[in-house]
Amino acid sequence: IMPSDRTSDRVCPKSESDSCPSGHMLTPCLPSSTTEYFCKQCSEATFQPNENWITDKCRLRRNCRKPHMDFADVGSTVRDATCVCDEGFHFPNEDQRACVPNKRCPLGTAPGVYGNCESCLRKSMYLNEKTKKCVPLTNCEKQNRCTRTKSDGMRDNVCGPVVSDLSTCEDINITVSSSSTKYTIAIVGSIVAAVLLLLIILLIFIFCLRRRRLRNQVSQKALTDEEMEELQQKILKACDKDVVSCKKVMSISCSFIEERIDRQIWGLAQELFRTSTKQGHFEQIVEKYKDTQAKYTVNGYLQEWRQWRGDNKETAAELFHCLRHIKREDIVNEICLCLGRDFDYTDGNCYNEYSSNKLSLKDECVYIFLPCFYRSKEKLSPSAAGGVVVESDVGEAGTKLLAIATDDLDQDDSPDNNTVGSRPPGTFYRAHPSPSAPTLEDANNIFASMDNVKFSRQFSQPVQATS
Repeated sequence: IMPSDRTSDRVCPKSESDSCPSGHMLTPCLPSSTTEYFCKQCSEATFQPNENWITDKCRLRRNCRKPHMDFADVGSTVRDATCVCDEGFHFPNEDQRACVPNKRCPLGTAPGVYGNCESCLRKSMYLNEKTKKCVPLTNCEKQNRCTRTKSDGMRDNVCGPVVSDLSTCEDINITVSSSSTKYTIAIVGSIVAAVLLLLIILLIFIFCLRRRRLRNQVSQKALTDEEMEELQQKILKACDKDVVSCKKVMSISCSFIEERIDRQIWGLAQELFRTSTKQGHFEQIVEKYKDTQAKYTVNGYLQEWRQWRGDNKETAAELFHCLRHIKREDIVNEICLCLGRDFDYTDGNCYNEYSSNKLSLKDECVYIFLPCFYRSKEKLSPSAAGGVVVESDVGEAGTKLLAIATDDLDQDDSPDNNTVGSRPPGTFYRAHPSPSAPTLEDANNIFASMDNVKFSRQFSQPVQATS
């Protein structure tokens, strides 16, 4: 209980020189009085924290009823109110007049009292990911536990098991650190080894892929006459050893001939049946297929010939000889290259050590890993010209034949093909659907008069005379 001279009553015990305690202010008893005073308690909205005199008044408390702000302490007559900002906001200064949004802080730091990013670790704290605030670190020593992993500012300390003597914590930390280092090294080593293994597998895959591509490119290059002859002999040997291989050779050869023979259709048929001892054998075959389309006619000729001669080494050799005789060695080359790939002769078996297409391991590695520096050694062989006929290889009649305009037979007029001299297989047959060779008369079984036979000399060959 305060003394009577210090209480707020109407006794007016105070003079102008006296003081009042905190929470009060010196007030005159009457508005006009200058000698009689008493101590009046501050209102609910004001406070006075100190002992005060005549000139001191009660102060207004803070108003915390503002946006994003609330009361932390409503205060009293002796202390001011304390405000607090909502989550994600802060006071720009100590006045606590307004709350502003927090700014984004780097990892390990958090907004301080006035919004500045402060390191949590410097304050023996760490960043709580949930609250995004710095919270005190766990003191493991107070729990009689060793600190196994110290905080880096982004996570709390990791404590070990309870120990009886905290002085042994340093040895435990060294052991744990060493084990952690070994574990980290093992993980990094495993990752590096896995990456290297994947890289090696990728390099091997690229090596095999590009090597196969290179060898395919090499196999598609023109072979020399010696290489082509060697490849042909190997194919014929395969025909001699295996019946299945022989049938395959004959089937593929006939397919190529059906697609490529074009103008030499009659010359090939004459050559195939030249050795036949059957009277009028060729004429009967021509008569049999005269009303069929040209492609089926060629197929019929070849099937009749295969039934007569059979599928064997001699038949395949004779077929190649007939194609060369009618100057269609390009078809022979195509057949050999195709069969060489099928029988796996083009992977180096059909090329000897003097082959112009043989590549060294050094050339293959340069092509695979340094394609920009690769320079292929291409040597144009006589067979590179394929089925192209030049005027020096033919006589006067051949020169005239080459000089004849071929209209659209040797060109593909499709808008997406600008290559002159190329056409899809069968173009000639579609333009000439009927055979132009002489045919037998039904009545007398003899050849019709040449004056009545309608055929184009440009696309025909002389017919073999038979007995």
